[in-house]
Amino acid sequence: MIDIKNILIALVAGLVTGSLASGILIYRYEENRWQATISAQKIEAAAVLQEETEKVLAAERRNTELNTTIEVSHVAAQNRIDQTLDDNRRLARKLGGMRDPGRRPGGGCTEAGTHPSSDAAAAAPESRLSGEAEEFLLTLAADADRAAEYAIACHQWATTIIGENK
Repeated sequence: MIDIKNILIALVAGLVTGSLASGILIYRYEENRWQATISAQKIEAAAVLQEETEKVLAAERRNTELNTTIEVSHVAAQNRIDQTLDDNRRLARKLGGMRDPGRRPGGGCTEAGTHPSSDAAAAAPESRLSGEAEEFLLTLAADADRAAEYAIACHQWATTIIGENK
């Protein structure tokens, strides 16, 4: 006769063995699928990272070129300002110094209602500026030109950067 007990034991053993084997196979399948998904994400992330790195490097190159161009033009402008200062000093020495054409004779007040007379023309030789005053004015003008040139260079850089980022 057929022994039901042995059949049931064999059936249970087969089911347990099959369940364990299928569980292991399913686990391995899921693990492999998960690893494949992670690998695909890593490949995609590496491609995105490479693309963004190239964009950043290109932007850095453009910024470096822009900075170099603006700095070269700024240095050239500073050299022109220095040359103009030297030319102005030379002209001041050549022409006998700088004068203050609006200077009036000092001392005493004028009477109410009177206007300065032609005595101002006689005061012209006295209206020459001292060497210190000449140097101060020439240097002040050159410093103002340098500040203006610096502001122009900064504005040029900022507008170019803003234009590139739009």
